[in-house]
Amino acid sequence: MGTVLPRGSQATVGAPGQHRLLEKELRELQAAERQLDDLIQMCTVQLRLLTEDPANQQYPLVLGWAYVTCQDLRSIVDPAEQMVMVIKAPPETQLQVSDAAEVSWGQVSLRSTQGPIDVFLCPEDSSGVCSPVKSPFKAPAEDSSPSHSQQVLEVL
Repeated sequence: MGTVLPRGSQATVGAPGQHRLLEKELRELQAAERQLDDLIQMCTVQLRLLTEDPANQQYPLVLGWAYVTCQDLRSIVDPAEQMVMVIKAPPETQLQVSDAAEVSWGQVSLRSTQGPIDVFLCPEDSSGVCSPVKSPFKAPAEDSSPSHSQQVLEVL
């Protein structure tokens, strides 16, 4: 004897196995949602721990942004081994780094249509005064309208 379906429900019955596929997809989506919830919770805890850590209290948030000094950066990098550059660029700035196999000295290219790009070298001494690397220059834009000018800076 077959299953009795209430009148009108015949139109809602899908192809055989479709119900199982939908249940499987639902379980996968629920698992993905749980994973995202876990990641959000973990990031929230890490951010709270980071901001409450007494070692980080020397870097107060100014208008929602944290900052570090050149001395802070120099304390984690050996000046004889590596050069430290600080880049201040507007949102949507494009950064390109040359492939080490292509050139022996390394090349960094920054491009912005949103405003100026500032690059500073951290001093090797403890004076703490950062010096500008090179003033940005305006490159001709493709449509040459002033509102679409680009700031381009290349550091070799």
